[in-house]
Amino acid sequence: MGVDLFGIGKSALLGFQQALSTVGHNISNVNTEGYSRQQVLFGTNQPFFTTRGWLGTGVQPTEVRRIYSAFVNAQVTRNTSLNEFQQSLKQLAGSLDYMAGQEATSLNTPLQAFFNSVQEVATSPADIAAREVMLGESESLVKRFRLMNDEFDRLQNQANSQIEATVADINGMAEDLARLNEQIIRDIGSGQIPNDLMDRRELLINQLAEQVSVQTVEQDNGAVNVFIGSGQALVVDTRANRLLAAPLGADPNQLDIAIDAPAGPIRITEQITGGKLAAQLEFRDGDLSRARNEIGRIAVGLAIRFNEQHAQGLDLNGNIGSDYFAVPQPMVLDDPNNSTYGISSIAVQYEDISQLTTDNYRMSYDGANWTLVNLTSGQTVPLTPNGGDFLADGMRITPDPGASAGDSYEIRPTANGALQIDLLIDNPRLIAAASTHASRALDSNTGTGLISDVTVTNAADPNFTTDLTIVFDNPPTSFSINAAPSQPYTPGAVIALNGIEFTIDGTPAAGDTFTVTYNSNAVGNGDNALKLAGIQQEQILEGGNETVFSAYDEYLARVGTRSRQVNANADSQQVLLDQAVAQREGISGVNLDEEAANLQQYQQAYQAAAQVISTADNLFNTLLRAVGG
Repeated sequence: MGVDLFGIGKSALLGFQQALSTVGHNISNVNTEGYSRQQVLFGTNQPFFTTRGWLGTGVQPTEVRRIYSAFVNAQVTRNTSLNEFQQSLKQLAGSLDYMAGQEATSLNTPLQAFFNSVQEVATSPADIAAREVMLGESESLVKRFRLMNDEFDRLQNQANSQIEATVADINGMAEDLARLNEQIIRDIGSGQIPNDLMDRRELLINQLAEQVSVQTVEQDNGAVNVFIGSGQALVVDTRANRLLAAPLGADPNQLDIAIDAPAGPIRITEQITGGKLAAQLEFRDGDLSRARNEIGRIAVGLAIRFNEQHAQGLDLNGNIGSDYFAVPQPMVLDDPNNSTYGISSIAVQYEDISQLTTDNYRMSYDGANWTLVNLTSGQTVPLTPNGGDFLADGMRITPDPGASAGDSYEIRPTANGALQIDLLIDNPRLIAAASTHASRALDSNTGTGLISDVTVTNAADPNFTTDLTIVFDNPPTSFSINAAPSQPYTPGAVIALNGIEFTIDGTPAAGDTFTVTYNSNAVGNGDNALKLAGIQQEQILEGGNETVFSAYDEYLARVGTRSRQVNANADSQQVLLDQAVAQREGISGVNLDEEAANLQQYQQAYQAAAQVISTADNLFNTLLRAVGG
């Protein structure tokens, strides 16, 4: 009896000792991140049979179990990824919002100062000082566009650097996970459940989820396979795949994400979701790209429209106005896999600035047909044939004559706007402030006919400077120009000759006379400068619904609204993460009050087991004395 009782007491003593150690382990890890509390499970020892029935042989610890919920842990991982995405996007969008709100990088002030200076030239066209001020404000405006482009470049470079750092972190964590898988597989194979290693792996997976969205699949051998994006394997058993951050697309300045495979990198940029990495990609390719395009479109629209009007005037030397601004050019990026890469490409020009968008496009050839896709909306854009070219969204696109099936080209119509706009005039006398021609109706006219301003169509016409006299016949259904044969009168119809165009509208009376005279001495004329100043009121963008000022105001409003939305999303996602973490802690976290109660319970049980051994010892000694006596 004594021997049996010794064994029972010993088993209880060892079992409760392990339970006490586990409670102590829980208490010591109360502040350890990712730790799941553990619990010792007990089972009876194998009994043995006697003639009087089965007799128990004591207790044994059957398992040290982690207290956790796979479902709740998965919720924490998912919300961790979503939260880090929103928090990172909040920071990145905030940097763009901060830039938009700074006076040093604002476009409003230099843009308004520029148009004010143009108005001063219209008021005093012969004043060289006023012209000098206009050139100075023009240079300041160009520099402000360049400064904004530099800021966009800085933010893009910063995003690329962060992408590289994030990819390096992901690769390091993937290797650590593969090593943990190897240790866990080995321990489970030897019959041990490595709870602490599993906690460490769970914590590492959550840290990985901060970088990129992950999906996990637990294997029968105890390993956890980790997938990212739309199912790309990052960790499989004890093997970790490496990610690459490299320029794999058409743009050498834009890093892509790829899996480093034996056959070559597999690009997965568009499949990346969640975490810091997805936020960095979305900001760089979404918010930042659109901001650059919006400011670029303002620069493009201003340069083209100002040049158009400047070419309608005369400078102080009596010459037709030359280009005032250098017009930026659309950016075309050839796919490195194109059959004509480095040989030929598509050509893109601006056709209608009012139809230009702030989106990027991909032009593709299937061997028979060309297709244009808006990369922002994903929608196919109709291509209108025009003399061998295509017209689409304010662009004229000339196909690559050597293109083969599968070739593609990325078009960024306004991305270069703020970078390439420049001032081409450095001599104040070359500002074309005067109109080329003066058109007027004689005061003696009795009809209601009105003549429009003159538009220059070909200043090289040999009769460009010839004065015109238009006289209406009797009845006034026809008119003659410089006593030439009469021609029928159609109200509002364009009259084109000598490299100019104008219209006469209304109902002239017989004998009514209109004149169009060349401004041979344009020193005191500021009519064209007045029209140049009026461009600030012209709705030249967004389908003829926005001025350059309202387009910039919309840019500011969109950036500010986007920042507020991202902030609100980040706050909401933080609440969801906190709730998930609290739920996990409620299941897996260490509760000191509960552990104190367990400590007391197991201490009492341990003392009781010691008393069993003491009793067995007394019984055994009594038996020995009785036999020995």
